[in-house]
Amino acid sequence: MKYTRTYELQATHFNGQVTYDNYEKFLKYELDGDFKSALDSLKKVLSDLHGHNFIITVIAETVAPFIDYPVDDVFLTEIVMYFNNKNLSILPEFNKIRATTENFCIVLKKQLLSAFPLINFKIIIQETTLIKAEI
Repeated sequence: MKYTRTYELQATHFNGQVTYDNYEKFLKYELDGDFKSALDSLKKVLSDLHGHNFIITVIAETVAPFIDYPVDDVFLTEIVMYFNNKNLSILPEFNKIRATTENFCIVLKKQLLSAFPLINFKIIIQETTLIKAEI
């Protein structure tokens, strides 16, 4: 049995390494109590932050014939919508990786497989009309 669900969510991310570096500086300055330097670094981060209205399609297929339905729709929605209105770049799920559409697919699929181990998932994330990734 296959189940398909499409979501729309909004999320932001950093554009490049310079922004990640400025964010790290911001955190260090804030921790050290140097709030003027922290604010200067944060301004640089915010000037290079942008977001998208992501269209996420999840296709779930059972791999075990005894399963009556592939996924708990409420739990599935909770997992996907966790990313709504968040800055992907600073989430723990994106620690040590850039928040690209491709990596977003990988992160989401890992979470879904962890929650639903007997299900095969195909994830399609559309960032813009010209950019889409799937796994």
